[in-house]
Amino acid sequence: MFHPASLLLVWGVSVLAIQQLDLSAAAVATFCVLLIAAWVSRPRLLKILHRTRWLFLSLLVLFPWLTPGVRLEGHWAVLGVSVEGVEMAVEHGLRLLAILAMLSLLLNRLDHADLVAGLFMLMAPMARLGLDRQRIAVRLMLTLEYAVEGGSGGWRGLLSGVPATDLAPRCLVLNNPDWKRGDSALVVLAVAVAVLLRSLG
Repeated sequence: MFHPASLLLVWGVSVLAIQQLDLSAAAVATFCVLLIAAWVSRPRLLKILHRTRWLFLSLLVLFPWLTPGVRLEGHWAVLGVSVEGVEMAVEHGLRLLAILAMLSLLLNRLDHADLVAGLFMLMAPMARLGLDRQRIAVRLMLTLEYAVEGGSGGWRGLLSGVPATDLAPRCLVLNNPDWKRGDSALVVLAVAVAVLLRSLG
């Protein structure tokens, strides 16, 4: 079992790596990641895609119509859709799709407590600058719990006030697993693959 912080780092490196690929390579990478995500975490992937559908729609609308360039021929020429805009919409859409698919794989391995534990470790260098990472971890954990489990009455409950039972003292337990050699090897491998992809691009 890898440390949550190492999985977060691998996800971050993967996000940076997908940005270095050209359109054809990004299409192949997106297809492969989607296949893996659909096999491993299909319900979570579909849920994430459903929640981000308006973001994809905005890409399909804004880029083709607002990007200057050569207009498409035929009926699209009347609408003012540019070739460059369509290419940018497809490229950014593929990258976003790959990132969300990788996010579904990450969330399939980590629950909200693991995410907080990983971020808590990654914030360790900032503690020397006076950052209170314990307070940030507690607030983040409470926020994730509310987002996952839901609150009393939804947003109307927030506006009407928090029930007294929700304000009762609680003891939050933060998982703090040990960083192992396998975690270091995983991060180094991810960085090496990202550097290789950048050199090939």
